[in-house]
Amino acid sequence: MKKIFPFIAFVGFGGMLLASGLLAQSSMKAKEMGQMKMMYDPSTVETIKGEVVSVDSVKMSESMMKMMGTGKGMGMTGTPYGIHISVKTDKETIPVHLGPAWFVSKQETKTLVNDKIEVHGSRIMYEEKPGLCAAEVKKGTNVLNFRNEDGTPLWSGKDMPMK
Repeated sequence: MKKIFPFIAFVGFGGMLLASGLLAQSSMKAKEMGQMKMMYDPSTVETIKGEVVSVDSVKMSESMMKMMGTGKGMGMTGTPYGIHISVKTDKETIPVHLGPAWFVSKQETKTLVNDKIEVHGSRIMYEEKPGLCAAEVKKGTNVLNFRNEDGTPLWSGKDMPMK
């Protein structure tokens, strides 16, 4: 019994440490989830149609990582890159922020220059310029999903794709 008690106490203490670590991690994820949605505003959601004039891999700044919902605590390693497309509509040519390169590359359908697409997303101001933060991109009958209706990025693993 004397040998078992210290083992039980050790296991119990270890369990408490593990539980407190999980609680801290879940509150950190909640904080990150808030940051991920910070630029996406459901009240500014719109749909545009146009032609893709460029597809760019852009090294993300700290503010871009917050907007896109990537960075520390999100399993990122190395230099983070985001995929941006420019879409020419009847009214304007507007940059569209899709998501982190690793997530965009996993989509079955690729967005290429000269593609005719429809983008559903939140109109944002980024570095004092207008843009869209994409929730969904339609290319023909194919749909690429990036965020749910409240703006939570699908790469966060928290939600299923939009219908």
